Amino acid sequence: MSRYFFHIIEGGPYLDTSGVELADFSAAMAEAEAIVEEIIRDNQFAGEPWSLRIANERDEVLDVIRIAALPQHCF
Repeated sequence: MSRYFFHIIEGGPYLDTSGVELADFSAAMAEAEAIVEEIIRDNQFAGEPWSLRIANERDEVLDVIRIAALPQHCF
């Protein structure tokens, strides 16, 4: 098990300081996709581009999911 961190970058970083213990990188990507879906569903960053960075315990960025700005009426 490894600890993965999910940092949201939108007008300033929102850093995940606790992380989540997951089996592997595939599980971390599934967790990242669930986080992105929840943020979009909750309309948290409507109209603003943002990204979710997946990092390991050494704070090395493993992948980035970028979301383009969408007009608020699309939600």
